[in-house]
Amino acid sequence: TDAWFKELLEVTQSAVGSATFDDACQAVMNKLLRMTAEIMRKRKSATVSFEASVHKFYNSAEFDEICNAELPGTLSKSRPGCVFLGLMLSKLHQDWLTSALQLARRQRNPELFEKKQTSNLSTSDENNEVNSFVGWSWCQNTSLIGPKMQ
Repeated sequence: TDAWFKELLEVTQSAVGSATFDDACQAVMNKLLRMTAEIMRKRKSATVSFEASVHKFYNSAEFDEICNAELPGTLSKSRPGCVFLGLMLSKLHQDWLTSALQLARRQRNPELFEKKQTSNLSTSDENNEVNSFVGWSWCQNTSLIGPKMQ
């Protein structure tokens, strides 16, 4: 795969090679976006996941066709290189999607992201409050769970 990366760097130095590589990346990203939309429509299904769909896609003839048709030079000849590229694009897709969803949530509910100072407690006092609440919550839940486990 060292040769694959070397060729990738060489091929993308030209405007044509760079544009062709960009087209290949866009084709994979478009497929990832379509898969994401499909998975979101089926989000209540326990048998559907993004990761499983991505794995299936990278083992599919469709992925091979995209690589063969779109990647410049002989980049498509290295299966590990193509899968590595796909995995990196998948990570990029997930990062972009997460950022977009966070931005949309922040725009719809800005009050959730405002820091509110409701008291003048010191850091140690705040920690004591949290520890007290967690301890109380633990006791409440163990008394509910305890009889069921016995």
